[in-house]
Amino acid sequence: MTLFRLFCLSFCVSVVFIIGCSSEDEVMEDLNATDELVIEESESEQVEESNAEPLHLLAYAEEVDFQLHTPDTSAFDVHTIVKVEGTVNKIKELTRSELWIIVKFENRIEDLKTNEFHYYVPVESNGSFVTDLQLHHGSGEYDVFIRVPSIDPEEDNLYYEVAKFKVTNLDEDIQREVEYTLRGLKEGVVLSEIVRGFSEAKETITIEGTVPDNYQAKVVMVNVQKDRESQHISLPIEEGRFSGEVPLYFGEGIHYIMVQTHDSEENYYYDAASFYVDNTSARDFVEVELYREFLTNEMEFFEPNLFVAKQLSDITYRVEGEIDPQMPGAEEMSHVIVTMKKTDEKDADVLYIIPVENYRFAGDVYFRFGPGNYDVTMNLLDTDREGPSVFYYRGIKKFTHHVQDIEDKRSLLPSRGIESDHPQIINKANELTKGISGEREKALAIYEFVSKHVSYDVQKWDELIFDISDSALLTLESGKGVCQDYAYLAIALFRAIGMEANYIEGYAGGRHAWVEVKVDGEWLVMDPTWGAGYVDKGEFVPDYREDYFDPEAAFFEETHRRNGIVY
Repeated sequence: MTLFRLFCLSFCVSVVFIIGCSSEDEVMEDLNATDELVIEESESEQVEESNAEPLHLLAYAEEVDFQLHTPDTSAFDVHTIVKVEGTVNKIKELTRSELWIIVKFENRIEDLKTNEFHYYVPVESNGSFVTDLQLHHGSGEYDVFIRVPSIDPEEDNLYYEVAKFKVTNLDEDIQREVEYTLRGLKEGVVLSEIVRGFSEAKETITIEGTVPDNYQAKVVMVNVQKDRESQHISLPIEEGRFSGEVPLYFGEGIHYIMVQTHDSEENYYYDAASFYVDNTSARDFVEVELYREFLTNEMEFFEPNLFVAKQLSDITYRVEGEIDPQMPGAEEMSHVIVTMKKTDEKDADVLYIIPVENYRFAGDVYFRFGPGNYDVTMNLLDTDREGPSVFYYRGIKKFTHHVQDIEDKRSLLPSRGIESDHPQIINKANELTKGISGEREKALAIYEFVSKHVSYDVQKWDELIFDISDSALLTLESGKGVCQDYAYLAIALFRAIGMEANYIEGYAGGRHAWVEVKVDGEWLVMDPTWGAGYVDKGEFVPDYREDYFDPEAAFFEETHRRNGIVY
């Protein structure tokens, strides 16, 4: 075979690689790359570029009996559209059935990923081909390269150049098509006519299209890029169609949009089509990271959604949505778990639980640690994993916000197990402290109530009967519990009357929990569990003592070792 130029078409195209990490929450990591054409040059003949007519074909054209009917000159002027028509008479010997045509704008295109546009043109069974090329960036000079697949069976991914010519676009306006990858064309992915290759929009862009009947996934992915930032969202598929508003996440300027389809065998998402949008709005939308479960589109969030602002100034954050009843394990999904972490402060994280009823959930969580950057992760219980005195959960979706103009209320707001905003808790706290003016006296009244009201649940401790719904309210109603329940109830009562209090985890002959409450500006330690009584021969013996209300530090540290705060 006579070689002129050797090209390798790499099918290592853009991938969204989904992997699971497991700690207490399972994370999906997205891996992105653009469609990549790897070009290798062999030793070859050199053909001088010339504006002379007629068009000269390159050496490989003779080997495949390639003929170009239009254009027939090596340089000419047009208005945006160039018709390319010809034949490849050795069509049956080609390893692939598409030509690869590259249109290259000779000047650098600012803010676009490349100055090239790639076409894959089918060759009919009789060897003929015809297509219109759109000169994709307005007026100026363009180079057009036509490449034909190898006829060597061992060179399935190689293309050879057969022709090249220059063309000048006389039109000023940018008229760009949607650019499809070879994979996207073969799969039959089609974007609707409302999606243009280069357009202007404000804040969002509507994307709609179709996938073939044999497409197996429930969603297509959309990757939005600008500069070095990247964001994925999914669009659900119904009866072969997908449609949705996609936020232009990264403010004013040109965004590169890729529609990606799923390969069921490899469990990857590959680029199928791409286009550009110039966003005229400076608004930044919330950054969203998708996790494995959410890709199936079996869980929908009404709040927060994709159109929430990245910058917020409200301490309360609403979470509301529903679970698809057909989702595997949906009947066992009793709670949505929300973890909130202030990323610019060490150990500033908290967990909230929101009950699921009839597959729907709704509740408020809080940016309790003051102004800063927060990751808010939505999770579901991992019903496939069980362990004594612990529950597991896995990530669904993560929102990243910057929050400003809020107070630090880390020790005052409700959290998991501490329903300090519940009417029953508020009423009991007010009842216990009615007529008491001093904070220390209020603290002692609550300590005494919790120690006397709650009987230690020996069976719960012995058999490790812990549940995600354990809480202050449940402890108040049942009058029994273990150390965490004593702590939940005391802290909830304190916070209900505006006294800062925290759950302290540590060790006292085993895992243990107690309470710190701020009294007259100083943190006061108490252990209402040890103040309630003791266990003798497997039975709880009530024996109220004030030894563990504000004990001397040396005395307390003989038996208690602090590990940290759980907000």
